[in-house]
Amino acid sequence: MNMDDELRDKLVQVSEEQMERLAGVCNRYPIVEIRCNTDRASDKDPIGIFAPGEGVNLMVTVSRDEEDPEALSMFKAPVFAQYYPQRKFEEWWVVVGSTQTGKLLAIKKISNFREQA
Repeated sequence: MNMDDELRDKLVQVSEEQMERLAGVCNRYPIVEIRCNTDRASDKDPIGIFAPGEGVNLMVTVSRDEEDPEALSMFKAPVFAQYYPQRKFEEWWVVVGSTQTGKLLAIKKISNFREQA
């Protein structure tokens, strides 16, 4: 998406119309920031120490890095999904898992992210 125009045109050989569609999809893709901490977090330990198997509350904050309100308004429109049979709006999923055990710990769907941004 940040490629030099000349190199991009050399690698992606499509018509002007196709390039405009591709640019529209790329320009719509947001920059998302994810922050997390626990109820045991402190200044010295941002995650907090807890024993294996012990319960802990995890707070996840998902935010969009958009400063231009006009650019943000485009996310209230349906997404580009040419093979989806209906209008489709932006949705995000927060998935928390353990790479050590391979277990899924939590999953949360964020369907109104565009309104909270």
